Amino acid sequence: MSCTILCVEVGDKLKLARSYHQPALTQAKLAERLGVDTSTVGRWESKNHIPEDMLDRVAGVFSVPGEWFFDGGDEPPPATQLKEEEPNIRPKAQGDLSRSELSLRDYLMVAIPVWRGVMAGSDDECVFVEPSELEFREVPLYLTLGQPEKHVLCIASGVSMSPRIEHSERMLIRLDPDVPVGCLVVAKRADDGANFIKRLTRGQRNLELTSLNGAYAPITELNGWEIRGGVTVIWKRYEPGTPNLEWDDGRFLR
Repeated sequence: MSCTILCVEVGDKLKLARSYHQPALTQAKLAERLGVDTSTVGRWESKNHIPEDMLDRVAGVFSVPGEWFFDGGDEPPPATQLKEEEPNIRPKAQGDLSRSELSLRDYLMVAIPVWRGVMAGSDDECVFVEPSELEFREVPLYLTLGQPEKHVLCIASGVSMSPRIEHSERMLIRLDPDVPVGCLVVAKRADDGANFIKRLTRGQRNLELTSLNGAYAPITELNGWEIRGGVTVIWKRYEPGTPNLEWDDGRFLR
């Protein structure tokens, strides 16, 4: 790799991104976010190499395109300008946090649309509707892997997904039709456009949408149904001493 005037290599770009992050990230903190050892991040920086299968996740932490690490320049990451250019995104101080968000303190926040849950008449299911006027709530930007425009926040109603998802608990949904079988999905019913939260499973003959509460029968006739996206985060009710965030580094939850 050669440059005529300046060439900042990948390892130094990663150090730069860590220093400009709000708040600044140590190698250990970045490693914790990514689920790797601190020595792994140190090796990426010293050897000027981020593995291809990790690049999207690293870029998502800093809300930058992956190409930024390879452009050779020494400019600050584009995401460092978000506080000034985008009013929906801001650092959130610890004093602003609710008790259920204590584990998420000091991260860059972004506002995303909300789909609220409603009871679907006699179906007695956990269903989401898209309102005519969107409501927005803030979530930590890193939970969206730097792509807030591809996410919505769902607020559950009903008990069909209990005990995994209880009434009024929140979920982060990544809008993507290609969710693997076995994961939690939001599926749109053909006749009325209602969005159901279910697990996508493989039945004896076809795919099915199943509830986690055994009192509810699976939905086996899926003609015309549409997979809207998958669940990547579940916020549980706050209980002292109990983790209240279920997250798998941005992967769809099973």
